[in-house]
Amino acid sequence: MDDAGALPPNPRAEDVGRAPPSPTEKRGNGELAAARAAADRVGWTMRSAQVERFARLRDLLIAGNAEMNLTAIVDPDAIEILHFVDSLAGLNALPAETGISVVDVGTGAGFPGLPMRIARPDIWLTLVDATQKKVRYLERTVAALGLADPAADRGAPVATLCGRIEAIGRERRRRASWDVALLRSVSSTAVAAEYCLPLVRVGGTVLLWKKANQAEEIATARGAIRLLGGRPPATLRVRLPGLPEDRILVRIIKEAPTPERYPRPVGVAAKQPLN
Repeated sequence: MDDAGALPPNPRAEDVGRAPPSPTEKRGNGELAAARAAADRVGWTMRSAQVERFARLRDLLIAGNAEMNLTAIVDPDAIEILHFVDSLAGLNALPAETGISVVDVGTGAGFPGLPMRIARPDIWLTLVDATQKKVRYLERTVAALGLADPAADRGAPVATLCGRIEAIGRERRRRASWDVALLRSVSSTAVAAEYCLPLVRVGGTVLLWKKANQAEEIATARGAIRLLGGRPPATLRVRLPGLPEDRILVRIIKEAPTPERYPRPVGVAAKQPLN
């Protein structure tokens, strides 16, 4: 992405996927070539079994979407770019330690968590959504992909959880229990921070999928992030095959415990965002 006019000056700004074209990209068009190239670019080259899981996930999404509203993106090529490649952008922003625990907040059809877990099997992933029908779809999908059984792909098992994230964030056994929280939605940065920061331990990471034209909205959330225990957000420009150039990630490191009163009761954060 061209830096000019995209974001205000930010000494913490970084690039995701800025490496030269990889051997996968040079191989040309093939099954899920863009997803394979994206994984290469962020340092997680996929084996054939992982590529097959992506193909199976694509087919399951299309079939599931015929039964319920999972996504407006139904073209197979668009699914590869706008769901798979977009999700894989987050891999480069995760901690490098093996076996990190990750919670995908409001995951919907399993994005960004499932593509990240397929590409990086050591992740202990929990998919959270408030809609029971979607969670049932996720359970079936996880099982069909062999991701619920660590023996099936020699990776960490994937769990699902149905509930409102505000309530989950107030549960003693789940609060501050994950290393990383992911959120890929239209929520404002302040609202996303109130959903996610209570979930991660001190030293943990919140990762948000955003667009470059939201730079002002991201900047105005700094006070809310500080109140919730986070450092000022860092922006990461995304440069991956096929993705629009406006994609960015926002990474927030938690440096202090979130005050007990947050998250507020269900619905309050969205209606009355913190300043």
